[in-house]
Amino acid sequence: MKKIFIFVSLVFFISLALAANIPNYQDKYVNDFASILTLQQTSELRTLFAYIDENTTAEVVFVSSSDCGGDYDGYAMQIAETWKIGKADKDNGLLILYCLTEKKITVKTGYGLEGILPDSKVGRFLDQYYVPQRDAGNISQGIVDFSYGVSDEILKNREEILSGQLPKIDYFYFIFLFIILLVIGSIIYTFSKRDKKGFSDFLVFFFIDFLVRMIIYSIIFRGGNRSGSGGGFSGGGGFGGGGFGGGGASR
Repeated sequence: MKKIFIFVSLVFFISLALAANIPNYQDKYVNDFASILTLQQTSELRTLFAYIDENTTAEVVFVSSSDCGGDYDGYAMQIAETWKIGKADKDNGLLILYCLTEKKITVKTGYGLEGILPDSKVGRFLDQYYVPQRDAGNISQGIVDFSYGVSDEILKNREEILSGQLPKIDYFYFIFLFIILLVIGSIIYTFSKRDKKGFSDFLVFFFIDFLVRMIIYSIIFRGGNRSGSGGGFSGGGGFGGGGFGGGGASR
């Protein structure tokens, strides 16, 4: 039990530390903190994302960071939740994050866009538009090309986005995933050589870890918007928390 308490405490304080490192946004569409883009590319993406917002209500945001703390996926999720990207009634935000130190790009898709941009399609777009430019040493152009590709897909589904008829992730999925994880864990421990006390500790650890993560993300990442100087988001969010929600892909 002592080990469980220590682990849960570490998860809690690490999550708080990461949340404290999330920057305030300086622009509604392009926040190039790591100076990845040229001035022309920055202006180009800002114009593109503003057009998408005005014509579909979807909010696409690009962020670059010099260091994402080693967890680029979690860092992207925290930005998406803290900034509340996407319309509140549509959950139609999309975040493109590039981490300079990790040399990784990750895309987080709001629930309202999952229907037209499932993980597999986002991954294909990254492979089609971003990866070739990255391999050629043109990371910034790869980001621009991917941005155009994903924006075109959003525009193709403009009517569905405006009507709010896009399919969203059912919360039953998360419950089902939780049950599957529990069953798998139980099977592993059943066939292991650990005693009953070890299995009991595992169950306690599993539930406490799950609950702590849910509480942390609910309090921190759904608790309100950060202020910024470049125009605000509409305050939607729609990105998942606790390691279960939020579609997308990374490369």
